Amino acid sequence: MKAVVVFPPGDFLLQQLAEQVCAGAREAGAEVELISTSEAPQLAASKLVFLGISAYGLSKRLESVSLAAGSNNIQNASIRLFCVHSGSGKKILEEAQQLLESRKLSVKSTLLIECKGLLKHFGRGVVGEGDLARARAFGERGAAAFLGRRVPPENEKRRISGYLK
Repeated sequence: MKAVVVFPPGDFLLQQLAEQVCAGAREAGAEVELISTSEAPQLAASKLVFLGISAYGLSKRLESVSLAAGSNNIQNASIRLFCVHSGSGKKILEEAQQLLESRKLSVKSTLLIECKGLLKHFGRGVVGEGDLARARAFGERGAAAFLGRRVPPENEKRRISGYLK
C-alpha cells in the first residue's frame, strides 16, 4: 500500500514531525513517500495521506489544504492531519478538517503538537522528544489501522504508567 506524508516547505518543525510520521508508518508496514507541497503540484493516487498543516502563515496552511482538496486522486483516501502550533492549533485543525470534509474528503484522525520555547509564536520554537515519539506513533497507528492491523502496547507497565493507583 502506498502512503504519502505531505508538509509545506520551510517549516522545520513540521518537517521534523513529517519525518517521524513517515518512519512510524513504515514500521507498520506501509510503503511511504515524504513530499513537500512544492514538490507535488498534484498528489499521486494514494489511499492513505498524512497531511501536515502549518500554524504559522495562512498561505502555507492553505497550500497544504488546497493541494489535498483539489486533488482528484485522493477522493477515497483516508486522510490524517497533523499540526505544530503555539496556541491556536485546535482551531486551525478544525478549519482544515471542515474544508476537507466540505470537499467530500474523509479525515480519520488528527495530531496536534504544541511547540515550546521563547520564539514559539514566530514558528521557531522547539518540539520535544516526547512529541516526536507521539508523531511516530501517530504514523504507525494510522498506517496500522488502515492496513487492519493492531499495534500492541510495548508492555503492560508502560501502558498503565499514567494511571493513578
